[in-house]
Amino acid sequence: MKKLIVALPLILLTADLQAKVDVDFYGFLKASYLQSNNSLSSFGNDSLQAPTEAQNLNNDETSGAQQTAAYKHKSKGSLQVAQTRPGFLIKRGNNLSAKIEFDFTDFSTNPTGKNNARVRLAEIYYKFSNSFSARVGQGWTTFEAFTPHTFNYVGRWFRAGSSGFLAEQVEFKYTLSQWSFYGTIAQKGRNISGYPKTSGAATDPQVQDVTSGGLPQIVAKVEYNDGTHQAGFAYTQAKFDYDNVNYVNGSGTNARGASTHSYGGKLFYHGKFGKLDIRPEIYGGSNLNDLLYLTLADHSVSAGKNRDIQELGYFTSFKYSLENGDSIIGGYGRAKITTNLNKIGANKLVANEVMRLGYSHNLEEGLDVFGELSNYYSTYTKGAAQKNTSGSQASLVEVGLVYTF
Repeated sequence: MKKLIVALPLILLTADLQAKVDVDFYGFLKASYLQSNNSLSSFGNDSLQAPTEAQNLNNDETSGAQQTAAYKHKSKGSLQVAQTRPGFLIKRGNNLSAKIEFDFTDFSTNPTGKNNARVRLAEIYYKFSNSFSARVGQGWTTFEAFTPHTFNYVGRWFRAGSSGFLAEQVEFKYTLSQWSFYGTIAQKGRNISGYPKTSGAATDPQVQDVTSGGLPQIVAKVEYNDGTHQAGFAYTQAKFDYDNVNYVNGSGTNARGASTHSYGGKLFYHGKFGKLDIRPEIYGGSNLNDLLYLTLADHSVSAGKNRDIQELGYFTSFKYSLENGDSIIGGYGRAKITTNLNKIGANKLVANEVMRLGYSHNLEEGLDVFGELSNYYSTYTKGAAQKNTSGSQASLVEVGLVYTF
């Protein structure tokens, strides 16, 4: 991958000379220091690369692992560059273009010198006419509306009110005046084949073969945008087919393979009022994280049956622009599982809220220094009954530089 990144500019330059394409190199380099008062997780991983929730501070006390519990209650600090994001925009003529974009987020490694490049975007764009276009490849799902205001570019408000991540998809867009209509067929979540092995209690019942079945994920979106106000509605649904054999789930129960359905809808709005920019969103649905939407609700297996898990989430973020390129940003988001708490197992994240406030100062063209304070309050199921819950809190300060090119 590293050799590919080094060689890619030369390859694109050669293509530019031979095929007369325009290549723009874009992106940003982010270097920051993070300090928290308690342990944080990044999408369930013990990492400060892209914090999304407070770690479960209570499960270790109940199991008697006092040393681990004490460790989680200690403050943590980390220097990070993993959210750095380079990309290439490739154009040929007025109708055809493509985009390739990377970052270096990798929760499985020590980030110092070992970050693997991760492909974020690999898309082809084609305009059939001024009103009709297509987007093909890996990119932001059509269900995603816009980017919230935060310097945590990867964590955002995921698992705390934001919904919709990257997907392999074919999207068609038709624009009529100030209205846009989207129709998309997409891969169903994690693009993997195979089925969990019956290897005992360690088998993860959340993993499914998303290539099974003939129907892909379907996404539709309607959007109004007059340049000052953007508002719309999005809907998604998919069916997951399971291998028709018994397997052993986490509680040791033989579960029969069956189908589950994921579905969800969201309302969103983006408004500009002078120097103030606001972006609220609300969503709800069932088993949405089976679609890799980075929400809370996966389907669950309980007493040998697949269980649908519903959730509700919302967030709002704002940016107030000051003189000389400075800005104040902030927001609040919350997500909560609303059904079947007693069916999803112990020590599972079932509610999460995040509040942020930040400031950015422009040092010179393309270079900003920032500081952002975030507070996380995360709720987990607790104990054998699983109906009881316990909350964990963590605060985070991040300061750093962003160089945009």
